Order: sequence, then structure tokens, then C-alpha cells
Amino acid sequence: MMLALGEKPVDEAGSDGAVGITNGHANIESGIKRDELRVRCPPHTTEKHLKARIDYHILPFVIILYLLAFLDRVNVGNARSFNLQKDLGLDPLGTQFNTVLTIFFVPYIVFEIPSNIYLKRFSPRIWLSLCCIGFGLVTTLQGLTQNYAGILATRFFLGVFECGMFPGCFYLISMWYKRDEAQKRYTLFFSSTSLAGAFGGLLASAIGKSAFLHQTDCGKVRR
Repeated sequence: MMLALGEKPVDEAGSDGAVGITNGHANIESGIKRDELRVRCPPHTTEKHLKARIDYHILPFVIILYLLAFLDRVNVGNARSFNLQKDLGLDPLGTQFNTVLTIFFVPYIVFEIPSNIYLKRFSPRIWLSLCCIGFGLVTTLQGLTQNYAGILATRFFLGVFECGMFPGCFYLISMWYKRDEAQKRYTLFFSSTSLAGAFGGLLASAIGKSAFLHQTDCGKVRR
């Protein structure tokens, strides 16, 4: 190929190669760093600081959220120790209490797939907020039930609202972390169930004893 006088030679590798070389020089000159996925990291921070900031804004909230959801789910066994069956008129020799436990998992299984569909449609920030408000309201109403039908209804709707909590939190974590980074976050997330089991009994014992002391004081006043 003939070159005109004063003309500089051009790389024949193609425009892509020229652009790649140019971008490479630009990245070196400007100091822009990229990770293994070729994602630009802002020059005023580092990847480590970005992950720490994401951890601070996401992990505490999903851990507390699932901790409260799991606490609501398992505390019915602790309530049985403080005369739940007697207060609601359940048959102590029948299967009513077992039905109360089982009815929770029926909507939990049936509505989990539809919940995941709405999770992607409304985004986790909206859907998880609605689920949190829903199971918090149902849990409050569960403490006001007076009979077998009431506890069955509240346990059913508790399963409806809690079916989206676990996949929603799991999906939210997977959106913000790479696969090798998400494993430690999943471990911390699952540890909230252990915390719920550890502190659920202590919390139920404190509430039950305070209610017992309140009833004792009221009985003394009436006398």
C-alpha cells in the first residue's frame, strides 16, 4: 500500500482495534480502573468502599426484616406455653392446634410463585415494603383474636404476606453483588433465623411473665 508524503501509517486491524487502543490509552491517562467485568469504578472511590457502602444500606434491613418475619412465624409455639389453647378455647386433646400451625404453609406455598412475579413487576423496594406492612398488621391482629376461627384466619393471611419475604430478600441481595461476593451476604442473611430462634423464647417469656404479673395485680386490686 502506497502512502502519501507526510501521511502516518494506520493500523489495519480495523476500527475496533483502533478504538480499543485509543480507549486503552485514555483509561491509562485518566486513571480509570475497571474490574474483571470491565465495569468502570469512579475515580473518587474504590471497589472495596463501594461494597462497604452497599452492605451498610442493604444487609441490616433485609436481616432485620427476615428476623421479624421468622419471629412471627415460630412464636405460636411459645404462645402455647402461656395458655394459648385455654384462652382461645382450643381442644387440648384434638388437632386444632396442629391445624393452626399447618394453615400457615398452605398460602405460603400456593402464593410464593405469584409473589415472585409481582416482585419483578413492582421492584423489591415496593413489594417488600408491602409485605412487611402486611405481616406486621396481621401479627398485631393475631394478638387480638378470641377464638379458633380468628387464629386460623390470621395465620392464613400471615402466610400470604410472608411468602414473598424470603425470595424477595434473596433476589435483592443477588441484584447488588457478584456471585462470589454474595455468598458471605447470604450467610449473614440466613443467620437471622438463628437469632429469631434464640431471642424468640426470651421475648415470649418476658411478655408472658409481664402479662401474668399484670393479671395478678388486677386480681389483688379487685379483692
